[in-house]
Amino acid sequence: MLPSVFDSAGVTAVIRRRIHLLEPHQITALVRNQETTLHGLSEGVITVDAHGIVTLANDAAARLLGTDAETLTGSSAADVLGDELMAVLHDGEDAGRPVIVGSSVLVARSTGARVDDAAV
Repeated sequence: MLPSVFDSAGVTAVIRRRIHLLEPHQITALVRNQETTLHGLSEGVITVDAHGIVTLANDAAARLLGTDAETLTGSSAADVLGDELMAVLHDGEDAGRPVIVGSSVLVARSTGARVDDAAV
């Protein structure tokens, strides 16, 4: 049986609720804005998922680590961050901790995020 117009409308409604009722052009604008902001920061920002995979790295983080953001993204954090940064990541560090990366001393912070009371 072919899906009906009502089935399609129902699926569309569910998808729109999950994306906070944003239209495609609004989602595109939001992503562009966030990417521009993230890559314009002078501080390095890296996000790591629960499986230890780098899900995002900005240009400053890549520069500080001597690589490029594309190489970092998708890599195992343990493989690309080194022991001192991994310790900060695991321990958590809101105030910042000095770490040595290559020939540089960086101040590293690790803050978790929560969505619907779950750590992400």
